[in-house]
This record gives sequence, C-alpha cells and structure tokens, in this order.
Amino acid sequence: MTETIIAPTRRRLIGGLAAGTVAAGTVAAAAPATAAEAKPASIIKARMPLLARHEGTWTGTYTFITPEMKVNDKYDFRINVKFPDEGKGGITYRQEGFYTWPDGRTQELVFEAQYAGGRMVTFDGRIAGWMTEVDDRTIYLNFWFDDQPGIDVCEMIQLAPNNRDRGRTWHWYKDGQLFQITLVNERRVS
Repeated sequence: MTETIIAPTRRRLIGGLAAGTVAAGTVAAAAPATAAEAKPASIIKARMPLLARHEGTWTGTYTFITPEMKVNDKYDFRINVKFPDEGKGGITYRQEGFYTWPDGRTQELVFEAQYAGGRMVTFDGRIAGWMTEVDDRTIYLNFWFDDQPGIDVCEMIQLAPNNRDRGRTWHWYKDGQLFQITLVNERRVS
C-alpha cells in the first residue's frame, strides 16, 4: 500500500520525508503494529488519541481578521469529524464541512487525510499538509492550497478538558509574511 504525502509542487518536510526524496511523492505505508491496528479508526485511537477525541459534529463561527484587527470574512459552520474503518486509499480521517454566510451563500467541502510517519498527512489536489499532536489538548497543523501559491497556514486546535469545546487559530502567511488570522470558537453538538 502507498500513501500520498506531499504536494509535488511544494518542497516540504512531511512525516520526515522531503518532496523529491521519494518517487512521485509517495512512501510505502508502515505495516500496522498489531492486528488490532489493521483498521484505520484503530490506528488513530492507538497512535493519535487526542485526535480521536475530536470525533463528532462541531458547530461554530470562523472569523478572518487582518493583523490590524479588520474583519475580512465571517461565517458559521458545521463540521463532521470521522475516522472511517474502510476508507478508500487508506483514508483514516474525514472532515465534512458545511459553511453558511450571513448573505445566504453556502459551501460544502471534504477534507481527508491518512496516517503516515506518526502524523496525519494529506494531498488531494486542493489542500496539502500535515497534523500532529503537541500535548494532551493541542493539535498542530501546517497546510497550503494548490490554487494559492506562496500561502501557508499554521493552525492550532485546543480541545477543552470537557471534550465539548475547542478553539482554533489559523495564522496565514504569504511569502513568509503574516497577512491574516482566523479565529474559530466551536462546540461539539454530537
């Protein structure tokens, strides 16, 4: 089995491997440590227990601001975080997002990732990056969008001790300069 781990247009270090160090941006997936870890959901519970605690449906608001505190955009969302047991292509994380703006516009997006090299990694032609656990309440992500060259996003997610509330911050950089921050306050609803 192979897993895509990097966007071929970016030279990034993901899961300890740099683009160009493996053919076509893939690496052979490590065999599960035990038979119990053969299913993707089990891999997440065993190897990323904090991430496993994020399973469920979350609602909240995204607020995009400049470093000068000017609001660029704001909208509500509902996301479903799942760990599929029989994901296609080794998918071990799936996030379905439903977004609604005050003017009535809506958007639906799906984000999928795979466990590789001790991290969740993704490259789906729209978004690429990785996520890892920092401590018992913090997840760190670094990702970028194929249609936005030069932009990198660093995200931190903190899960409250009650497992019902979480806060996220995204720091957006263009060519190394901070240009936007996203603040996310959300609550688990199921």
